[in-house]
Amino acid sequence: MKEKNLKKSETARSILFWIFLTIGGVIMIFPFFWIISTALKPNYEVMTHPPMLLPRHPQLDCFVSLFTNDLFIRILFNSFYFATASVVGVIFICSLAAFAFAVYEFHGRNIFFLLAISTMVIPIQTIMIPLFILLRNFHWIDTLHGAIIPMLPSTFSMFLIRQYMLTIPRELIDAARIDGCSEFGIYCKIMFPLSRPILVIVAITIFMWRWNELLWPLIVLNSTEKYTIQIFLQTSVGQYFTNSYRHGRDLSLI
Repeated sequence: MKEKNLKKSETARSILFWIFLTIGGVIMIFPFFWIISTALKPNYEVMTHPPMLLPRHPQLDCFVSLFTNDLFIRILFNSFYFATASVVGVIFICSLAAFAFAVYEFHGRNIFFLLAISTMVIPIQTIMIPLFILLRNFHWIDTLHGAIIPMLPSTFSMFLIRQYMLTIPRELIDAARIDGCSEFGIYCKIMFPLSRPILVIVAITIFMWRWNELLWPLIVLNSTEKYTIQIFLQTSVGQYFTNSYRHGRDLSLI
């Protein structure tokens, strides 16, 4: 009897667990479903009350007009370039810094590491004006590389990669040195490949941050053809609330 009662209680717990997961999954998926559904609705269906869950007359005209807009395609490319170049730069710079802090033992290493970590508490807004003046002196205002390069050093990314590199056995590094491998070769052939899991996490995180970033590109970029998607949507939707831009905002959020 006790075994049957235990099995029943475990079955009940399993059912409640899956019900909870199903409800949570529906709650998380519903906003994306609503975005897609709204993007397929004509204007008169979007403004109906109460709102309709599914479009009665789905149409793709807005998507066609959006992706045949040369300006929007250019801005979309700018966003991919901005995010991808940032990922490549952050991975290269931060992995090198993490390699130095994780592998080498030098005087003041822990102090320098703590100083680097302490910069995470400094709000980015406090250094935007000095950065802007520096970019103006370099004539990098209204350029994509001017928006990318100042934000490449990422203490958070360096910290994650360094902590992961500390778990890699030092015997591999010592063996490589005995075999005559250079320090940069150790980085390229041992530490970098073995750190791929954390590098993938950093790459995904940085790409999401840069893709959704608005404030810094808005300060640096002035020309419409150099806008990222977030700037374009924020500056355009309020002025030109057309189907194309409305669906562009949906696509950007997705």
